[in-house]
Amino acid sequence: MTNTIARWSTAALLSVAIGASAQANDLVKKPFAGSAMTPEQIHAWEYYLADESAQFGCQYGDDPRLQEDPRGTLQALASDEEMEPLKVTLRTFLFASDNVQTLLARNMFIASMECNQVYHFDGEMIGHPVLPYEEYLEILLHKLEAQPSLSSHLDFVRGTKIAAIDARWFWAFYLMDRNHYRMHGHDYDTIAGLAASLPGDLGNITPTNSHWQIFSKLFNQGIYVAATRECQGEGAEPGEEIVVDSNLPWETVADFYSSESIRHRGQWRNVVERQEQGFTLAAATLIDEPINPYFNVHRRVTIYPKECN
Repeated sequence: MTNTIARWSTAALLSVAIGASAQANDLVKKPFAGSAMTPEQIHAWEYYLADESAQFGCQYGDDPRLQEDPRGTLQALASDEEMEPLKVTLRTFLFASDNVQTLLARNMFIASMECNQVYHFDGEMIGHPVLPYEEYLEILLHKLEAQPSLSSHLDFVRGTKIAAIDARWFWAFYLMDRNHYRMHGHDYDTIAGLAASLPGDLGNITPTNSHWQIFSKLFNQGIYVAATRECQGEGAEPGEEIVVDSNLPWETVADFYSSESIRHRGQWRNVVERQEQGFTLAAATLIDEPINPYFNVHRRVTIYPKECN
């Protein structure tokens, strides 16, 4: 009788796998998927994810097996094949169909930017995943679309944290005027409304500070400045090709630094540079062999890690 039940259980899971295979190609959810972000900007964000998680000893993201052979991986789960547990980002798991979630939950753990393993059992997480802000925000907005009351999602808010981020990554991707919100696939009113709904008073909500307000009001691991030059100051900044709002004024970035207690010296200004065909005004100077390939220009500003204040 037990063997008969086991055979029926396996058959049912195989049926689930066959049904789930239709969604397999769309299983893994990538950062900024479906947005107007450029390939260069997406690659830069993926570099941030890899660099930040590497500091804790892992590589953040979905298991390569889910990316390279999602159908075969789901079939293996249904057949109860022996395999190492799958690493699955929370967004990929939550956005999957019920059938796919059933299969994944058989042998997986939830990815975390700080490499702490988080397990999902019987509909609940065991542990607290640390998520990149982009992923955290998409999950929260998805939940609010289904149920607009923030109080309905306190388990998610209290059970997760937003990963730490260098201030330069943050302003390059999340300080912008109202018109640039479409680059992320959002509209300003939605983001500003979320910022206003969160507890805490950080002053007036504006297009340039609404993302910063959301980040600051939720459980987060902080905004910092990487001390790649110890306490000599950091002059490398994001190149224009990855900055979402290329018209972002220095005053906005300076206010952001001040709000985050990041000491800074200088200001953005054009300088005259000699070219082969004469002289030109340059807003930024390229850095030879930058430590971070995406922080590859100098705009006459130096910032200092908080621990150096």
